[in-house]
Order: sequence, then structure tokens, then C-alpha cells
Amino acid sequence: MSVIDDTLRKHRKRIIDREEAAFRELLRAYEEVERELRRQVRELQDQVTAAKRRGEVISPAWFQQERRLQTLIDQVKNQIIRFGRTAGPLISREQQAAIEIAVSQTVEMLSLGSPGSPGSLLNTRAVENAVGLMGDGSPILQYFEEQLAPAVAQRLRSEVIEAAAIGTPFETIAKRLRQAGDITRYRALATARTEVNRVRRETTLQIYQENSDVIEGWEWVASKSPRTCPACLALDGRIFKLTQPFPQHVNCRCTMIPVIIGVPRPPRTIGSEWFDRLPFENQAFVLGVEGAVAYREGVVGLKDFVGWRTDKLFGKSVYTKPLSRVLQETPLADKVVRTPQNITLLFDDDEARERLEELIGDLSAEEIGGLAGALDNAKVGVFTRWEGGVYIEVKHPAILRQVRSLDRDDADRLYMHNEVFKKTRSSPSGIGLRSFATQAYHAEKFGVQYIDTYAAGDFTTARDKGNQWNGYYTWPRFGYNAPLEPDDLAKFPATFRNIRDLNSLFQQVNGKFLWKYHGSSRDMIFDLDRSERSWEILEEYLQERGFTIDFER
Repeated sequence: MSVIDDTLRKHRKRIIDREEAAFRELLRAYEEVERELRRQVRELQDQVTAAKRRGEVISPAWFQQERRLQTLIDQVKNQIIRFGRTAGPLISREQQAAIEIAVSQTVEMLSLGSPGSPGSLLNTRAVENAVGLMGDGSPILQYFEEQLAPAVAQRLRSEVIEAAAIGTPFETIAKRLRQAGDITRYRALATARTEVNRVRRETTLQIYQENSDVIEGWEWVASKSPRTCPACLALDGRIFKLTQPFPQHVNCRCTMIPVIIGVPRPPRTIGSEWFDRLPFENQAFVLGVEGAVAYREGVVGLKDFVGWRTDKLFGKSVYTKPLSRVLQETPLADKVVRTPQNITLLFDDDEARERLEELIGDLSAEEIGGLAGALDNAKVGVFTRWEGGVYIEVKHPAILRQVRSLDRDDADRLYMHNEVFKKTRSSPSGIGLRSFATQAYHAEKFGVQYIDTYAAGDFTTARDKGNQWNGYYTWPRFGYNAPLEPDDLAKFPATFRNIRDLNSLFQQVNGKFLWKYHGSSRDMIFDLDRSERSWEILEEYLQERGFTIDFER
């Protein structure tokens, strides 16, 4: 560990110790507010209980007509604003202490980097006045009045109205109201930390600016731990100009060190290097399992998680992008159907290689990847099947499971069976369509005659977030076909009773919506013969979704 790391650790400990003491004080201040909020909830609960005994129906209208709910909301708002008035002076006091810590830290850092400097350090009081974020200038009370109080009030309103509408027991409503009130406590602590650290960083920056004869910029320094967010780890080590303020986020504990003119930057391990050396389970703690897999496979980098936003109250800030947004901004989201690139091909044994060549010929890794509908940078494994043919399993960070098989049927026709395709929750929209279209074009080129699958699910399972089996509806949109049974037709309006298969149904106005609500699991086939409707439906859907085809048949 370097001397700079030791110095920063010492000052970070001072900051954390002060935070813990201030947080205990804030929590004590909140206890009185919390007691009042609980009393108001009990009072409303007693009114509901009494009304039920009188035989009244507790509905949303009951709350609105009697203004009981609005009275509670107004009281809650007042309590939150009252808490903000208590928290404001405490935060201002801690801001003053943060200024003193910032000055002492800056002196030590400058002394380490350039003995004899600095030349014109500001004194604490001058910086305190220049910062202008304390006392009446602090946005804390404004935050409580304009953002926090309305947010909690809206949560209370929605919880009560929804619960009353569906007949939730009021004991449950009361619990939810108390949980909504806890928003105040957690946000107050987070806001306190954020505002105190903001003053500390602003103080540091002003000192750097006053000493621009020896300081040319500042370097972002993150606390490297599993609790550190990906954005801060990615920004660790980045150099900023003296005109650029620190773009912090809520609860950010990062700091800044000076970049001294003519003095080499001190050697230290930056966040991205530190993160890269972590075991997978620690990386997964920071990025989530899907994010860590994507990182390990080189699909995303730590810097891809850095996002920027501007708030009218708190200014520019940094945030961690969700994995779904990160993946949406990578080539994974490109809407181009083509031969996948950078495919890693693995054979289970020589027999698997020989069987594949017998069926389809000697293809490149990329062509086999295309035949399986693989995305760029996928790993494609080929395995023998007991009854003949081969299994093809595709592994990719954006896909939970993707398995195909290639074989000949009883009529000696070459076909592919798509056993399963399930993407991750974070995968970009259109991944499934791109994968299947890639497979279809390659399969047609190399002599496959059809692709079949078992399309699972129905409207109930498709709505189930824990299930998400929606193949019954998704695959027909891509051109898969199956005959309609009498039980299917009985669910449709009379004008649809003469339609015999899914391809025909999906080309009718409102046909796909009828199937979405009334369809069910079954075997389906995509016929690769260009005279069939499957291709027409697929290519119309690709055009509708904005895809282009970069593939020579």
C-alpha cells in the first residue's frame, strides 16, 4: 500500500467516524417524528375499524369523501418538513467539519507530492464562505419540501387507495404506511452523507483552484471495496480539469487528489485493475451475476456502467447504468442479421466432429455459429446424440440457455430442432429475433429443409414474471407454423373459423392478438422452402422491427 493510500485511509476514517456520530444524532431526531407518524396511522386504523363495525364499506371513495386520507397525507408532509428543519442545522455543522478535513487532507497530499508547496492555501473560514452550501444556502430543506415530502405522500396515497380497492386488511395497510414513512429516514441519512461530502469536495476543489500555479487538475480516487459502485470503480484514476466539479452521486464516498505540475503521478492500483483481479463471486456482488458473466466474457467493460445525469437542484452527477441499458448500447443491440463473428467452436469428441461434417459438410466456426443462431463472441459446443445427429449448445452472457440439434428425419430430410432459447432479463430487445433470423438464413444456405420446436406457454404463463415461457406467441410471429385445432377455432369469432393454420391467422387483422390471448403450447415448424409463408412472415417482421439483412444466400 502506498503512502498516498495510507493518507487517504486516515482521512476516510475521520469522515466515517463523523458520519456515524451524525447519523446517530439524526436517528434520534427522527424518533420523535416516527412516533407521531405511527400515532397518525393508528388513528386512521381506529377510524377504519369503527366504520367496519358500523357496516360501512371501506373503499377509495370512503377515504376521499371523508378527507381522512388527505388529512393523514398533510400531516405526514408537515412531519417530514419538520424533520428537514431539524436535519438542516446538523448537516450544516457536519459540513463545517468536512471543510476542516478537506483542508488538512489537501495540505498532506500537496506535501507528499511536492515538498515546499502549496504556496497560497486558503484558510478554513475563507473556503467556508466561498463554498456557499451551508446555512440558508443549503438545498436540504428545499429537498425535503419539494421532493421528499411529496414522494412519501404519494406512496401513502397509492398504498391506501390500492389496498382499499382490493380489500386488503387494514393491518397490512398500516404496515405499508409505516414502511413508506421509513423512506424519510433512509433518504435523510443518504442526503446528509451526500451533502457533507459535497462540501468537502467543493472545498478541496477550491483549494486546488487557488493553487493553480502548482496544481493542474484533480484525480478521482475511489474506495475499493465490494460496496463501491461500478461507476466509481471505473472512474478511479481519471484526470479532470480544475474547472470541472466532482460529479458525485448519492452516498458517494470517493475523494480527489491533486495532479501537481511537473510531478509524476504516484503509482497506485486503480479501481478497474483492482476489480479485474477479484474472484468471480466478488465481481458478481458488484455487477450482479449476469453483469459479471458479461464482464468476464468481454461483452461489457467497467467503464460501460458509467452514466451521467444533471439534476436542477444538485447539478451534474454520476450513476451506475443498469445492465439492460449497458447491453442495449453494445453491438449486441445491432439490428443486423449476418454471420456471427469471433465464435469459439468446441467439439465434445472426434465422433461429434465427424457426425456434423456428415450432416452439413465442413463449415467454419462462424458458419456453425450462424447455423445455431449464435451471437458474436459466443462459445458453440457440438455433442453427439444417442439416436444420431448432433446437439449444438450456445453459451453467451446475454443468453441463459440455447440448445439446438441437427439430424435427418424418417424421410431423410435434414432438419434442425430448436430445443430451448431463453435470454437473460437484461438482454437487449430483439435478441431472440436476431438469433432466429441468423439461424434461418444459414440453415437455408446449407441445405436444411425445416426448423421445428415445441412452443411452450400460454397467456397465463407469459404474464408470469417468474416463468416467461412465451414461445407459443413469439415463434409464430417469426414465421413458425402449426395447424389450428377445433378447440382453438371455438375460441375465435365466427369470421376466423375457416382459418386452418397459424401462418394464415397471423396475416389476418387482429389474428396475432387472438392467438396471444387464446393460444397454447404445441409443436411448430418453420418451413425453409421459399414457397411457404414462413419466410414472408419472418421478413415482414424483420422489416417492421427495423432489421437489415447483411447475408449472401
